[in-house]
Amino acid sequence: MGIDEYSILRKKQKKNAFAATALLISIAIALLVMVGAVLILGKVNDKDRIAPRDGNSGSETRSVNNNDGSCEGLNKEMVFNDNIRNIKEAAISYFTNARLPKELNETKKITLREMKDKKLVLNVRDASANTCDGNKSYVEVTKGVNEYVMKILLSCSDIEDHIIVHLGCYDYCDKDVCEKEVEPEKAYEYEYKKITSCTMGDWSAWGAWKTTREKTSNLKKEDIKTETSSKDKISKYDAKANITYNCDKYSKDYKLSGTKCVKGETIVDTKQATKNPDTYNCDKYGKEYKLKDSQCIKDTSYQDTKQAKTVYNCNAYSSEYKLTGDKCIKPGDVQDATPKYNTISKTQTYTCYKDVCTTQIIYSCPTENSCGTKPVKTCQQVKKTCEKTVYEKHIYDYECPNGYNKSQDKDGKWICTLPADPKPAGVDYDCSIYSGYSKVGSTCVKTIPTQDIKQATKNPDTYNCDKYSGYDLVDKLCIKISGTDIKDATKKIVYTCEKGYTLTDKVCTKSTQETTKITYYRYATRTCTGGSTSIKWSTSSKDSKLISEGYKATGNKREIKVVEK
Repeated sequence: MGIDEYSILRKKQKKNAFAATALLISIAIALLVMVGAVLILGKVNDKDRIAPRDGNSGSETRSVNNNDGSCEGLNKEMVFNDNIRNIKEAAISYFTNARLPKELNETKKITLREMKDKKLVLNVRDASANTCDGNKSYVEVTKGVNEYVMKILLSCSDIEDHIIVHLGCYDYCDKDVCEKEVEPEKAYEYEYKKITSCTMGDWSAWGAWKTTREKTSNLKKEDIKTETSSKDKISKYDAKANITYNCDKYSKDYKLSGTKCVKGETIVDTKQATKNPDTYNCDKYGKEYKLKDSQCIKDTSYQDTKQAKTVYNCNAYSSEYKLTGDKCIKPGDVQDATPKYNTISKTQTYTCYKDVCTTQIIYSCPTENSCGTKPVKTCQQVKKTCEKTVYEKHIYDYECPNGYNKSQDKDGKWICTLPADPKPAGVDYDCSIYSGYSKVGSTCVKTIPTQDIKQATKNPDTYNCDKYSGYDLVDKLCIKISGTDIKDATKKIVYTCEKGYTLTDKVCTKSTQETTKITYYRYATRTCTGGSTSIKWSTSSKDSKLISEGYKATGNKREIKVVEK
């Protein structure tokens, strides 16, 4: 090495040494700054921890801490103090008038777990990210003579400690003894109305049949029917192939060896097969799934069924029959009713007297209200009955010929009509209201093709003999058989199906009938007019009891006073 080269090398060594020294000094300065910051923050936090509360938070004192003066200890202390502060503020907001103790020396307590359940705080974790003990940690408030004293105990895996907070008058008010004033909660009542004693209208015609059920009431009635539909369900899968080999077409000198027929001495040459880690199969999904790329696909289809529109007609009867609802009615003959008169006479009975004091017996009925004169008191009276027709009255009615029904028309005139001849209407079903649906009985059916796709199973344990010429795969080995004469064995494939399936062109097929019951509903309605209105108020905007009684919410509400418990 020359002098110049040596000088250059020394300069490089000095430069590298200086750079390393500068780096170490920079790291040392950064560490000192970090330690100083932690110490300052610890002191500030400690000062905040033990300082009296201001006008809105009360004064507090702290028991002995667990800080050992190390950086780790300072970090634990900082996290612990933050947790205590958060719990304290949540507890002060929780202990309102209704929740503060009422009697002297009475205590109310809430655990950290209860505070979390009430969503007053979230999970409280220590410096090691461990959840603090929710049952052992708590907030406790005791009523004193002139103040409330709150104790907050927090138990974590690294520190367990507590503080005492004096909730005096400077916390909540200017009186000697006081409690925290809270804004009263607002509550409302909701208005419900129901029309009572109203006049019910006539029921409307039945609506269309549908499969969804609705609520009924005195204004809505229900009609139900159930229909059964059947359809053939075809199940298919590929038949199982059972493969065998034989040497039947050769002489007895040939012996089967794998897929070969060998004559003479058999020599077997074996090589290790190649493992292929990237093949897929659908074995775990059943034979209906077929492998395509790396997915298993099952071609399926399903039938979407809708209720057909019911159409009535009178095609089976003469033109005199007209469709009315679901009946075909032929109007009857109409004629006037015949008047019929009846005479009624009323007879009044009177009591008459005879006078035995005279020789002449006289009966008389001079008026409707008396009979004879008053007899002499010394005479014996004998009663006799007299009759007189007081009045005659003519009463008339109307008669109809035999087989006719008597009724009044809109003008009050009595008429005779032959009864209508109702016959059941013919029923047809219409699927034109649905696009692409075909009529099947009383339903509309549309076949929708779909594909069921599952992820194929990757198989890392398959083998092949592609790199060896003339070798056949047997288990995990590649085998080549040599002999005097070698011929291909006869391959025989027999396809089989499970019990109940029929084999057709390598496919197993089974047909079963699937029966479905469908319930249909239709509704008729009527109106309620007039009457009086009943109004009720409820604290629930969805009062199920009032709704079940026929009341409806109006949307009106009014504020009510909350009574503290």
